Amino acid sequence: MNVEKFPKQAAPNIFDHCGRSESTRKCDRSNQEIHPERSHLNYNLAAAIQPKNPIEYLNQRLSEIYVHGNASVAFASWTITAPKTLKSEEEAEFFKHAYDRLVQIYGKKNVISSFVHLDERSPHMHFCFVPITEGKHGEKLCAKIVIDRKSLNKMHPDMEKYVSEKLGHHVDILTGATREGNLAMKDYKRKKALEDIQKAEEKAAEIIQEAEAYKESAKKEAEKIVSEAIEVAEEKVKDYEMVSAAYESKKEFIEKFENSIEQDEEIYGVEEHEPTPDDPEHYFKVPADIWYRQKVSKDMVEIYRESQNEAIQYADKLVEYEQRNRKLISENITLSEKLEQAKTEKENHEKWIIKFKTALRKLAERIPNFKKIFKEVAEEVDAEEKAAKEHNRYVGERDFRTDPEH
Repeated sequence: MNVEKFPKQAAPNIFDHCGRSESTRKCDRSNQEIHPERSHLNYNLAAAIQPKNPIEYLNQRLSEIYVHGNASVAFASWTITAPKTLKSEEEAEFFKHAYDRLVQIYGKKNVISSFVHLDERSPHMHFCFVPITEGKHGEKLCAKIVIDRKSLNKMHPDMEKYVSEKLGHHVDILTGATREGNLAMKDYKRKKALEDIQKAEEKAAEIIQEAEAYKESAKKEAEKIVSEAIEVAEEKVKDYEMVSAAYESKKEFIEKFENSIEQDEEIYGVEEHEPTPDDPEHYFKVPADIWYRQKVSKDMVEIYRESQNEAIQYADKLVEYEQRNRKLISENITLSEKLEQAKTEKENHEKWIIKFKTALRKLAERIPNFKKIFKEVAEEVDAEEKAAKEHNRYVGERDFRTDPEH
């Protein structure tokens, strides 16, 4: 359980949060611990003794008492959380007994509201009240006296004893820091903020480490892609050069063969006879003198025919090589484009890593500012405690109030 003091200007926001007004539901959507679908389960234990609007009643009560012009605290709020060891069926009774004890301590007339929240991670109660004591002018507003260090140190063991007696078994309210005395809300928030800063620093370091690892991994992956692309490109270039060489070689051979055929036809006067209906045979005509002079035989004619067929086959191969050559050129162009794309993606990734590390450095630069803010809060709390002790020295020891009518 923790107590927090508030100025009058904070009343609208605090009371809206406690009562879960429509405006607060919209504002509290950023609070991930609030579940709006369970907000209808919340209830106000003080509704019977104080049914008025919280702000109206606060103004009414302040008008009935003496308020010093320099008073900075207009009301306060105890936050009491149900112990984790408490059975769920005992929670309602626990909050009712805790509420009754707070009413006894601070008086019915000073209770503003006491909302129990069941729509957050842990069930808890917000007991809002006006810190009033007796002075030379009668009732007066004085949070420094009502909520001083002595009363805070007594509050936790007193509340634990009272609720345990009412429930018939021990209720462990004195846990953690409360066994050493109450943590004021500023102390609590300061401690929690320092823990959050430490977690943020650890998280930032973890993110930086992951980013560095990702950078190295991405760099290696990009280098691997570029290397593979270069190897494929080199293989394609080799294929292209090999096919081109074969193409040029076959082309040269065919040209020589065609020239040889033309020379033979000119020298020997050989004429090819294509099959016709009248003469279906396929043969070659050779002049008789040439036939006898060169002793051209049937075998030579067959050899000539085979050579001609081979020339046709080489011509077909030439066409095939030309097609493969064009295809390899096209694939080489596409591969070059992919290689350029991989290089561009690698450059973009390196730029992204630089931006990400810059953002992390800015986050790291802001962390010292957070530490400065919480140092100022700590100094403010120390000054407030010092002022309370100085006041108690003049006022004297004040007995812990238990009369329900005060």
